[in-house]
Amino acid sequence: MKKQKKRAAKSRARQKNNQAATVAASYQAARPSSDTLRSFLQSLPQETTLRAQNAQTRARLRSQARLEFENNPHAAGIARLFGLYVVGVGPRLRFKGFCKHLKRPIDKELEQYVEFRWERFADEIELAVLLRQAMESVVVDGEAFVAVVPNPAISVGVDAVLIDSQRVGNPNGRPSSRREQDGVELDEFGNVRRYCVYDVPNLEHAYYDSNRYEYFSASQVFCLFRRDLPGQTRGVSWFAPVLPYLQQLREYTQATVEAAKAGAKVFATVETQTGYALDCVDEHYLEPGSYQYQAYDSFDTPNGKLVHLPVGTTLKGFTPTQPTTAADAYTANLLSQIGYSMGLPRNKATGSSHEYNFASGRLDNQPFEMLIDELQRDMFERSLVDKIFLYFYRLIAPDLFARFESAPSPVDVDWEWLWPKPPLVDAEATARTNAIRVKAGQATLEEIWREFHPFDDWEDVREQILKDREDFPELFGASPEKPNEAGTRFGETSAPPVNPVNPVKTEKLIPKEQ
Repeated sequence: MKKQKKRAAKSRARQKNNQAATVAASYQAARPSSDTLRSFLQSLPQETTLRAQNAQTRARLRSQARLEFENNPHAAGIARLFGLYVVGVGPRLRFKGFCKHLKRPIDKELEQYVEFRWERFADEIELAVLLRQAMESVVVDGEAFVAVVPNPAISVGVDAVLIDSQRVGNPNGRPSSRREQDGVELDEFGNVRRYCVYDVPNLEHAYYDSNRYEYFSASQVFCLFRRDLPGQTRGVSWFAPVLPYLQQLREYTQATVEAAKAGAKVFATVETQTGYALDCVDEHYLEPGSYQYQAYDSFDTPNGKLVHLPVGTTLKGFTPTQPTTAADAYTANLLSQIGYSMGLPRNKATGSSHEYNFASGRLDNQPFEMLIDELQRDMFERSLVDKIFLYFYRLIAPDLFARFESAPSPVDVDWEWLWPKPPLVDAEATARTNAIRVKAGQATLEEIWREFHPFDDWEDVREQILKDREDFPELFGASPEKPNEAGTRFGETSAPPVNPVNPVKTEKLIPKEQ
């Protein structure tokens, strides 16, 4: 019996050793070398998202990111850059009325009235400022909490405010669990039920040591954050991967400036013309003119200090070599790495495009533009602005039903958001591109106009352009030889139509003018 147990134990040990050897051989990167052994030993095994992003780790990263945001101009510039590009002056509401599947027309007066009420409400709560602050909070803190709270000073009776993410935490500082994760309470299916928000205490160092907190329902508080790991309930600062680089950049800049200051100072020496005994450094010598000389003594001048040296001795000081020509390249490369972790191209991370030609800049901006569209659609529209609009529409619904017979209910309403585009870099190239899009059927004139003028009324502008074409035909390409061009309607062209299937063959079939 004992022999069988020994054989079974040896067999299990042999199988275990074989499995370990197989795994180690499969992933060479998982086998630490002498250079990476210390890093492997210091790294802790993060088994789950809850353990990898616990409350202490998130709070420490948030504090360090806020320190960089307040003291590092590059970190502050990156955060504000996202606020400008993602939000800008804020989105504009385009009210569509009923959903598409209902196929019911909407009264033009009702559409304009809802948009007018929303614009007034957005101005009262300063929606654009709120969204920009939320975007900066997402970059720095990793998350932003926006709550809808009562406010009688607002026309509809509610207001939208930004909650400091530091105030969200478990009651009485309890450790996180499966159902309660750092201020986020979940149900059995993983849905957010409510948030625990602490009141601002008299002494801010005691957030979680008191019972001064209240619960907000999930329908009242909207949390914005980037989901990096499965099961993530709160966000982590976007500066987390590059916090050492930001600190290194500050220290390098300070060291470069100090070296430049040291190099700008004047340091001179004074030697005697008579002999001097090196073993009597404390003796005093009287020079002609009753000048008292003491070796290794110094005195101040307007440009620095002068030092007395014994005869036959020479003092060699340290010559600073900074700032060197590599300082700019080092700073630019470090900023490029910092920006790359957040989706910024090199010219936006460094704040300069002198290294770029126009084609390279357009190519590098494509991923950044895709990131902007994603943040506008997934983070702000679906998680925040849509929900705020539903709150607003439910509050004005009684007024709409009293004014209009065909007003849709909150269940059947449909809308979309128009986000402003960044200013044009090359207006001529953009105009040619838009003309090609219209002729090829890729976009309509109204769609192109709303891309660049989301806060203007297309119908009013269209009528004004038609009037300008009639009053000033020479501005639209009219001439005595071609009088018919000025008489074309806006959006029409005297050129032959383009075949959307094969435009090249269509051009070949068009006879050239003699």
